[in-house]
Order: sequence, then structure tokens, then C-alpha cells
Amino acid sequence: MKALAIIFFLILIIYNLRISSSIIYKVKANLLVYIIGALLSITAFYLWLNISKDFSGFILGLLAVILFFTFTLGQGIREDRFVLFLGNTPILKLVSFDDIDSMDLFDGKNSDLVLEIKAHSTTYKQAYKISDRDKLVDFISNNLDSKLNFK
Repeated sequence: MKALAIIFFLILIIYNLRISSSIIYKVKANLLVYIIGALLSITAFYLWLNISKDFSGFILGLLAVILFFTFTLGQGIREDRFVLFLGNTPILKLVSFDDIDSMDLFDGKNSDLVLEIKAHSTTYKQAYKISDRDKLVDFISNNLDSKLNFK
């Protein structure tokens, strides 16, 4: 059973890495993501030491942590699409520029730039570095000028 889970996690990790490999603008790495990743690592290691104690259990825990980082940090903007995290599945989603209904761009609380994307009747939020503001606005304006709103 662990072998199937390992294969499943590997497929998801490879899929997410393949999608996020051509990202031009990556989301800002949040401290909370690293804290959750560290807690997940500690929990996986604890479960391996106290319950599983075999090598496949260790690999499974390690892959779970890697999968977490691929779908949280693998988001951003590609040349032709947005790479979004759905929230209910560990698979990243590609949303083409044509599927975007509207976008709002505003300054966030933690010195970041927040892009709120509305597509497929769902709202997605992504935070970017404030230093990427001009490049990001230029890129979005060239591709989606009529759909971008500033708050």
C-alpha cells in the first residue's frame, strides 16, 4: 500500500514541477509556508520513528513534505497562463489568460503585491514581491490590459 502512495506522490510532484518550471514571476515565499513545512517535516519524522520505522515510511513522509512545497511555492505567472493552487487538491492548475474574468492588483499587509484573479467563478490570491511591481504590471498590461484593476 505504501508503494502505491509513493508512486502517487511522485506523479503529483513531477506534474507540479513540470507545470511550475517555466514560471516567469514566482509568488513571494511566505514565512508561514516555511513554518508549516517545518512542522510537517517534524510530524512526518515523528510518525516514522514511532509508527512506521521502515524505509518506505520515511520516503513517504519526505515526499509529502516535497509535495507541500511544490503546490505552495510552485505558483506564479507563465508566458501564456497563470499557475494557481486550487486549495482543495495538491495539483496546480493552469488558467489561460482568456479564462480570466478580472484581476485586482493592490498592496498587501506584509510589503507584498497581491494579485486577485477571478476565473472559473472562483477567486484566487497570489502575493508577489513589491520589487517586481513594475515588471508585473507591464507584463499583465501587455497581455490582459482590459481585465486589470488597481485598488
